Amino acid sequence: MALLLWFHVTTDRSCEYTFSCPVKVVNIPDNLILYEEVPQEVNFLVEGKGKTLIRLFLSRKRELKIDGTEFTAKEINYQIKPEEIALPTENLEVKEITSPRVFSIKLDYLSKKKVKVIPQIVINPQTDFLFLGEIKIQPEEVVVEGPRRFVRSISSVLTESKIVEGVKEPVSDGVDLIPPKEFNVRYEPERVNFFANVQQGVKREMVVKIANLNSTSAKNIRINPDRVSLTLLGEENKINALNPEDVVVTLNLKEEKGKYKFPPIIKLPPQIKLISVYPDSLEVEIN
Repeated sequence: MALLLWFHVTTDRSCEYTFSCPVKVVNIPDNLILYEEVPQEVNFLVEGKGKTLIRLFLSRKRELKIDGTEFTAKEINYQIKPEEIALPTENLEVKEITSPRVFSIKLDYLSKKKVKVIPQIVINPQTDFLFLGEIKIQPEEVVVEGPRRFVRSISSVLTESKIVEGVKEPVSDGVDLIPPKEFNVRYEPERVNFFANVQQGVKREMVVKIANLNSTSAKNIRINPDRVSLTLLGEENKINALNPEDVVVTLNLKEEKGKYKFPPIIKLPPQIKLISVYPDSLEVEIN
């Protein structure tokens, strides 16, 4: 009984306590948008009876709503007034705003436009299969919406990086867009679909002579062997129409005289895949 009486007397006294509450800017005109975050919360000193302060502490029903009805597209230095703090009960008085007392509200015009989606997707088919064409994105464009100062500098958006391994048939899937770094900018939609055409290829053996030597000073060069055997993969019509002249085999030679071994560098037409090359290094004598 004594403890209860002490608690009643103690909490019936008037005292002060510092609280915090979230900050919200409401009723912003439809053509405006924040381009920088406002403080997440504000701290303030409240006076009232101990019992009432305890109830306020437990309820957490307190907030600061800033009416943006009359705001324009500019930076506003906003000073918080104690009467703007909404409390859930009477008999409490906000004595002082402790921090921040003044903060910036930065507004810009709301802007939106369509931009191209650039895929960051790698398709790695199985050995005897080919990735044909390009990655197709659906939709090819998304809407960027946000503060005009940010939106006008965005010309394209990237998908998240994705690697699809061991593919042996056409593949279709979804991928998220990389979220924007700029404040209050969003994409619609935030996820797109992609399609990649993967088909089984046709193999072909081909012998190609070394045609290009990347050397500026060497005059007398002997290569053994002077040609390589390639195993190539491609669509049937393209692989059958391929000529040895369409394949370029190069050696990056040293400038000094001597005997060396160099790997052949193979340059192929589009949509032709190199399966193997023999030999994988060539003996070169430079005099």
